[in-house]
Amino acid sequence: MNAPLFADQAVLIPRVATIKVLNKVTARAQEVKAKPGEAVTVGKLVITANYCQLSAENSLADAAALLNITEAQADNEKPKLLFSGWMYRSSPSVSALEHPVYDVTLLDCVDTQAKVKPEEKPEKKKKK
Repeated sequence: MNAPLFADQAVLIPRVATIKVLNKVTARAQEVKAKPGEAVTVGKLVITANYCQLSAENSLADAAALLNITEAQADNEKPKLLFSGWMYRSSPSVSALEHPVYDVTLLDCVDTQAKVKPEEKPEKKKKK
């Protein structure tokens, strides 16, 4: 039996999605971080990361994010839905945003509750 790609408990841990947005007109790339349920605006795009998961420890390393991407419209019109679904770090072309101006790529999922260990300072050697 094969191991599941994404473990069940992975959904329960809130993770921040790190996303790269490339503006193909200006050739500028911007890296943004989206907390679960938080909307992040880049240019005319509004990106909401609903979930961000890492693969199970006993399977190939990957990350996946459930994203909603809308585009702001002129004159207070309702935003246009461009993408709604899972985006994968290892296979960005499997479910990609198709847009004439923007490319959106998932870079990583980071645990929001992970404790950062302070760097250990090496002991100073005493001179004799």
